[in-house]
Formats: sequence, structure tokens, C-alpha cells
Amino acid sequence: MKLWRAYRTAREGTRRELRRWCKERHLSVLRLSEWDDVYSQVVDRAREIGIVAQRQAASYTGVHRSLLAGFCTMVGTRREDGVYDGTRGVHFHIFPGSLLARRRPRWVMAASIVETSRVFARRVAEVEPMWIEGAASHLVKREYLQPDWDESREEVVARERSSFLGLTLSAGRLVNYGPIAPEESRLIFSREAIVYQRLRRRPDWLLANDAAVRDAQQMEERLRTRDLLRSSESFVEFYDQHLPRQVSSAATLEHFSRHLSTEQRLALTLTPAEIFARLPEAEALAQFPENTRVQSLSVCSRW
Repeated sequence: MKLWRAYRTAREGTRRELRRWCKERHLSVLRLSEWDDVYSQVVDRAREIGIVAQRQAASYTGVHRSLLAGFCTMVGTRREDGVYDGTRGVHFHIFPGSLLARRRPRWVMAASIVETSRVFARRVAEVEPMWIEGAASHLVKREYLQPDWDESREEVVARERSSFLGLTLSAGRLVNYGPIAPEESRLIFSREAIVYQRLRRRPDWLLANDAAVRDAQQMEERLRTRDLLRSSESFVEFYDQHLPRQVSSAATLEHFSRHLSTEQRLALTLTPAEIFARLPEAEALAQFPENTRVQSLSVCSRW
């Protein structure tokens, strides 16, 4: 870019001054002229199809992200021994004449990779792995591991591992798992956030269900038994069946709850038949009354 700008400035003078300028810098007038011709052709073609050049000069990031669209397979990441792992099993070194040979950046893009005494990458630039994801998203493979409910983000998340032609671009990045696997995320949300109560912001209808389950649990305590309530998985299945597939976070649950119809609200209400595996007998409840009188005192039992 610096050479291009300097050449465009030198070209404003006479032809003789341009030749002298190139000779002093060991540059070829013919090659620079060909470069200028290609630039003019691209500008003309872009204008024909409606692409207008920006007034603001392009940044380093903008230029190299554009170049990655054509050179995305010419990238590599540095190993601890200084050798770069390229795509499809290629290993190379940065050419010694490059300014980046001593810096040895983590990720590089090369205009060419040639084999002489060793395999060298020439015309090298430093890039970021996320730029590669943007330039070649159709070639990036993604794996999602350890999906779980994240209490701080209030959504179902997973660890994303992305790779590009054998190179690992990212590993362990937290991403929202809801749009990726809606059904699985809803199941995790139903179990971890709702049934196991790891969700703090709970709508009114869910608080009412929580209260009904707590009352049933207190009845178990009162009767000294553990077989009245259905299993936790039955409650997970209930919410998984009645919630829409996109509900897997606090935000989506709030949006869904704001637009509940009367029919939907009734469908989401836990009834005694859905809470109890077997209903307690009245005779058994009478043996463990909630309130009793001892002489002139009224005693309330707490289970």
C-alpha cells in the first residue's frame, strides 16, 4: 500500500522524473505501469456494475479481509517450534526476506507458497483467525460441545470448536446454542432452568407452578413418604412438550409469556394429575393434621 501510494504521487510528475524515481528505488516502470492498468480496469468495471469507491482510505483490516476472499487457503498458524501449519497438511516457513520473518505472528496469509531449500511463504501478512471465518464460512467446520445452562448469560450455551481445512480457528468459545439446536436447547432449558430452578427471572405462570410443586412436596413431608410426586424428568417432559422450540433463554421465555393466550396459559398450568404419581388418601392426611389444639392452644405443624 505504501509503494502504491508513493508511485501514484511520483506519477503526477513527468515521465522522465518517474523513470528516475523508479531507478533510484530499483523498481520497474513497466511493472508499475501494468499494475496501474489493472487498477484502472477494476475501477472501470466496478463503476459499470454500480460499485462506488469509498472516500475514506481502507484500513489494514479492511484490505486484508478483502484479500482473504481470494487467498483463504494460503493461511497458516505458527507452532511452538516456529514452523507454520498450513491448510491440507502443508508446513512452511516465512521467507527470510519478509519483514515478518523475525516477528513471527500467530496467524499469517501468503500470496504464494514455494518450495526451494525449504517450503517458504512469500508476500506474507498478519491476519486474525476470525477474518478467515468470515471470508470462508462455507469451508469452516463447527463442533459444539458441553451444552448447558449458563446462569450469568441466562441462556443455553455450548463450547464451539471451529476448524478450517485442518486448522483450528477457535476452541472453547461460548456461543448461544438455542439457534443452533432448538429442540436440544429447549430440553436443556426445561430441565436445568425451569425444573432445577436455575432460572432467576420466572414469569407468573411458572411461579404458580413452582408453588404447586412445593405444596405437593410439603404434603410428602407431612405424610413421611417419597412416592407421591412424579419424577423430575416427567416435569421436564411436560415443559419440553408445551414450550415452543425457540424458547431456550430468559429473554425468549419472557417474550413468549407476554403473548400467552388463555388457552396456552391453561396448557402450561400443572394440574394435580401432572404433579402427583398417586393422590394421597384423605385418611392418611387426617392422621397428620396441619393444625391441632392442645388444651387452649392452637398448634400449627410445619413440615
